[in-house]
Amino acid sequence: GDNIYPSGMPDKKDEKVAYQTAKNNLDAQLKTLEDFPGQPIFIPGNHDWYSDGLKGLAREQKYIEKKLDSKKVFFPQDGCPIQKIEVNDDVVIIAIDTEWYLVNWDRHPTMNDECEIKDREKFFEELEGLIKKNANKTTIMALHHPMVSYGPHGGQFSMKRQLYPSGDGKFPLPIIGSLVSILRKTTGASPADLQNKRYQELRNRIVTLAQYSEKVIFTSGHEHTLQYIVVENTPQIISGAGAKEGATRLLNCSKFSTGRMGYAILEVYTDGSSRVRFYGVAADGTEEFLFTTTVLETKRNNDQTVYDNVFP
Repeated sequence: GDNIYPSGMPDKKDEKVAYQTAKNNLDAQLKTLEDFPGQPIFIPGNHDWYSDGLKGLAREQKYIEKKLDSKKVFFPQDGCPIQKIEVNDDVVIIAIDTEWYLVNWDRHPTMNDECEIKDREKFFEELEGLIKKNANKTTIMALHHPMVSYGPHGGQFSMKRQLYPSGDGKFPLPIIGSLVSILRKTTGASPADLQNKRYQELRNRIVTLAQYSEKVIFTSGHEHTLQYIVVENTPQIISGAGAKEGATRLLNCSKFSTGRMGYAILEVYTDGSSRVRFYGVAADGTEEFLFTTTVLETKRNNDQTVYDNVFP
């Protein structure tokens, strides 16, 4: 998610300069897929909604589909909330547009016109059904907003951010910056923050539904950080640091946390086990290995854990 940051895909005719900037940013990502042998999948984030809402989202979807010459690269499709993607007999992806749930529907008069699911409760019913039906499969839940985070959206702010609340690093406002941080942490005024009432509602329901399976993995972006957290027995991978650095802390259920730029690779093996590897950008611009851990283990023979893959 947040494939086009910060303001989604503008209209080509009405905002020529902004459109060209957005196009260039998206083209840079698409270029990395030129020699990719697998199936690329894009999901939307909140910033992908920030240019005319559903209209901007549709522009982005069509642009990606045309560039990659495929109708199976942007999920969920058509501004809808949820879509299942079969990887193989043992792995399934559930793509969720979390901004669909969080956004103010009154501002989007055509909301759900193209969707079978037209209210939030039906969304939860659909998600529950998908988790239960695929309980024996590794179920990768791809959702932009994480279910837990120890970055700014989770109420953790760096001293730099409190000094420069605008994020530009040019005009220090220490008192105002600290006040903004406190308000974000306590009021939940922004739907982008975990403290927000609707975000909490979404988070609590999804985490509860995930308990129907022992093989659910949350994969998210949103924060400009790399994190690995286990929330109520469900792994949460945050890999949103592809473009800039952020702030995060190693707290509570955190197993790994860094504000460095980088990415995560989730590998699912034929024995049902899985592992995540985090990589960062070193000072000289090269790739640097940061952290790895088992995400899901293989259980056989009266619940005995068996490791079929050995890693350094």
